[in-house]
Amino acid sequence: MTAPHQPTNRSIGDVSEAIRWAETHIEQTFSIEDLAVRAHVSRSTFQRHFRKITGSAPLEWLTARRMDRAKHLLATTNLPIRAVARRSGFHDEPLFRYHWRRLVGGTPSGWRKKQSASRDAS
Repeated sequence: MTAPHQPTNRSIGDVSEAIRWAETHIEQTFSIEDLAVRAHVSRSTFQRHFRKITGSAPLEWLTARRMDRAKHLLATTNLPIRAVARRSGFHDEPLFRYHWRRLVGGTPSGWRKKQSASRDAS
């Protein structure tokens, strides 16, 4: 009887490397499949290792990181919402707004106004 397949340090390292790449290229359009290819593993292996490393599913993590980037841009620039969406990796503004409402609530412009008011009050 053979032992079940055990993850290699190399495959976990390759997934970690793909995560680091995603963090530094968050504004680009890429899929979970693209990251799996970059890590030289199957999609299912990528998802399993990814969850072990980050504690979340790849798509949830990616969307959250993109929202973090959007918040940073909204708070620190006067870029139009469309440009914020694109620079955050959402190349479809309606999809960006959908995720914003789902994860943050309200609208990006409303959030920006609240952040500006908070800064002005301090």
